[in-house]
Amino acid sequence: MLGISRQALAFSLRGPAATSWMTVRLGYNVNNNPAFGPMNLGEEYRWNVPTIYYGFSPDFLNYFGQHGVDEIERAIKMLNDLPSADVLNVDD
Repeated sequence: MLGISRQALAFSLRGPAATSWMTVRLGYNVNNNPAFGPMNLGEEYRWNVPTIYYGFSPDFLNYFGQHGVDEIERAIKMLNDLPSADVLNVDD
């Protein structure tokens, strides 16, 4: 089997679902809850909550296993190790 693919770049951090294309038909705004949707590169959405909760579904664990859990934990540790915004130098 041969497949051809073009490179596709995206940034899909979850942010406010405020665009017109995020319709119920496409799986957004389900149950009239327009709270979240993917963000495009350049929209520069940022989290503004002090605590991030996460978990692992059985499907995730079956597919990625312990290695996937370890990588997520590593990414969360990177976020937790960031200094507070009041001590950051924006020129860095």
